[in-house]
Amino acid sequence: MQFIRSWAAACRSMKPISSPFLDRSIIVDTYGIRRKIFRRMCQHKEQLEEYFMKQGSLPDSDPSLVSATFTLGKDKIDRLKELVKAKGEEEEKPSFHISTFVVTCAYVWRCLVKARGYGGDVKQYFGCAVDWRRRMKSPFPSNYFGNCLGACVGEVKAGDLVGKEGIQVATMVIGKSIDGLQGTDVGKGLEETIDRYAELAISGPLSVAGSPKLRVYEVDFGWGRPLKVEITSIVETGAMSLAESKEEGGMEIGLVLAEELMTKFGTNFANDLLDIFK
Repeated sequence: MQFIRSWAAACRSMKPISSPFLDRSIIVDTYGIRRKIFRRMCQHKEQLEEYFMKQGSLPDSDPSLVSATFTLGKDKIDRLKELVKAKGEEEEKPSFHISTFVVTCAYVWRCLVKARGYGGDVKQYFGCAVDWRRRMKSPFPSNYFGNCLGACVGEVKAGDLVGKEGIQVATMVIGKSIDGLQGTDVGKGLEETIDRYAELAISGPLSVAGSPKLRVYEVDFGWGRPLKVEITSIVETGAMSLAESKEEGGMEIGLVLAEELMTKFGTNFANDLLDIFK
């Protein structure tokens, strides 16, 4: 985020917002994590190769693929938050942070699994990147420039996800997975991340590209703010793209799917809220 805004400021011949923090000496590998990750990757060589082959295979030749952008407005997001919170209090379930990111991802996840016709005990997975800078034993500066990301993964049975209370289930799975990272030992977390990626290599989880924290619609490289932002990598990865919408408090979701599946998803996305809010 800081890099993009500094780059935009430089393009406009303005002083960058702040200089990036480049000092790598603050990274102290007390766990010998480099060697451990290398060993883990060797152990999971076949699964990881299959995963990365999938990520690198361009499906451009598939004429049925279409891209679409969906918007979830602030009013609907707020109602989803209230619904999930009220249901949790009613059932006296442990609380978790019900953020805009969490409820948006939960709703998309549910609509997509439903569109694919999954149900029963078939496991469904959701994954997103998490910022580990503030989770390090000695927190990194917010302007630290470099990779300092971890993975957050949630899983649930498809039947629970598409059921009557699917939105509450999906929100709880994602929200608790993120909250569960608080106080996590990042060194151990890196090892577990490799194991988790290998485990999910074949399952094809719904993952997220982008983040509303980037505030992409506020960035001006000198020719005005963007009218439309898309993340092209989702054509290859099958991820959902996520950004803040141009309407304050809303979210913008991008997908690339087979046309028939996109039609089903679009129907679910438009209609399921009506059923949820009944």
